[in-house]
Amino acid sequence: MAWFNSIGGAVVALIIANLSISCVAFSGGQKTRVAKVSYNPHLQHQVTSTTATQLQSSLSDNNNNDILDKITSELKEISECTSLAYSYISKPNQDVSVQDVVLACDAVDNEAKKKSTDDITTQLYTNQYLSLRQRTHEFGRYQLLVKLLSSDYDAYIKTAEFLSPSRIDRGDLPNVQDVAYVETSASTGDETITTEFSTATVTGDDGEQLVADCELKDLSYNDSPLDKLLLSIFRKLVTENTGGVTSDIPGIKGLLAQGRQYMTQELPEGVTYEEHTTAQHTMVKNTLAGLMTPVLPPFYRIFMSGIVPKLGTDYDGKQIGPWFYAPWLTSIVTPTFFGFLVIDIRKVEESVLN
Repeated sequence: MAWFNSIGGAVVALIIANLSISCVAFSGGQKTRVAKVSYNPHLQHQVTSTTATQLQSSLSDNNNNDILDKITSELKEISECTSLAYSYISKPNQDVSVQDVVLACDAVDNEAKKKSTDDITTQLYTNQYLSLRQRTHEFGRYQLLVKLLSSDYDAYIKTAEFLSPSRIDRGDLPNVQDVAYVETSASTGDETITTEFSTATVTGDDGEQLVADCELKDLSYNDSPLDKLLLSIFRKLVTENTGGVTSDIPGIKGLLAQGRQYMTQELPEGVTYEEHTTAQHTMVKNTLAGLMTPVLPPFYRIFMSGIVPKLGTDYDGKQIGPWFYAPWLTSIVTPTFFGFLVIDIRKVEESVLN
């Protein structure tokens, strides 16, 4: 019996290993095979792999759909902002009112508030990181102010004084001429409105009437390494083009001393005031030309002023510019390379009234 049990155990083990089970039923003394169920490990692996592939494909399709939906939403937002910007630009000047500017300010404030309060996961990339819609309303607000400046100067001044600096930064106004300057105290937060500009004069040492000093706070001049390098080159050029006028004072104050000495020196014998004025203009032109090198002036003539170079055509020397981007590009280049001569510079719109 021991060997039978061993053989039986081996047979059972073999059956379980192959998992081949025959189910037989007997009905009416006849043997009838009802079903045969076989398990194949390789088939099981194939089924599992197929199911995993189908599941992975389903998840991939869902991810692709999510990505497609996000891209579609971003493109829709860009399209809407483009249309919104065009509506601001295309609005006729005479149709712009103070209420339009205030509504644009409300739109800017609402977008800023929405960005700070909404769930970050529900925000579009263009608004979360680029603030596209808010910037679009800021752009539109600027365009409305420009149109109001052009059509009704008095209304523009009143609107600018009403909205700045509480809702519009003074630097964001297209023009600050005649707009009252509001100075806010850093300690108390109180606002002091300056509406009158001083026209008082003071008497100089030689009895000459001079304009009084500016009442605004002095600005400290912090020169960068690039400013120091360009300033030293500029001062050397001034010395060469003024006949040796120089100063031992370092930095920008030394340049001011050079200019003061050159502008106030006595006229050489036989030289008229008109001739000296022409010589001053020539000195400034030659100094700036030396600083810009021979490369930049032709570039500016063609790509900024729009002056046609000599090409053997009928348009040689004619000016078809300046180009629309010239003021914007100048506001970037000038502070970068001429920071020792100017401070903050930006494009300013002018009132053009018929």
